[in-house]
Amino acid sequence: MLHPIRVVVPIDCHDPSAWTTALAYAHAIGAKAQPPASEYILLTHTKQQLIQTSLGNHIGETNAKALLANKGIGVPGGGQLRHATLQTLRGSARLGSARLGSPLSSRTSGKTR
Repeated sequence: MLHPIRVVVPIDCHDPSAWTTALAYAHAIGAKAQPPASEYILLTHTKQQLIQTSLGNHIGETNAKALLANKGIGVPGGGQLRHATLQTLRGSARLGSARLGSPLSSRTSGKTR
């Protein structure tokens, strides 16, 4: 079973480079994992955060729609990013999903694990 790596990137949500910085940071950590991560999870409290917050502006309308439709989007440097909420992530864990690579969180608490 794979062990997820949780990454919380404490950045200014109004900074235009925030999204690319977060993706690059998560990808760098995922690339060091053994085996390297191929799936990244953008974890938010609700689906609506993809469109009603600055996150929606950073990822763009096309990417937000894809993530809301449970489709993955490409991550620069390789891999796929998908979206989950705490509720849907718990549901996939109950089903025995072990495909989690390195989750990428939109929260900005400054903690990493």
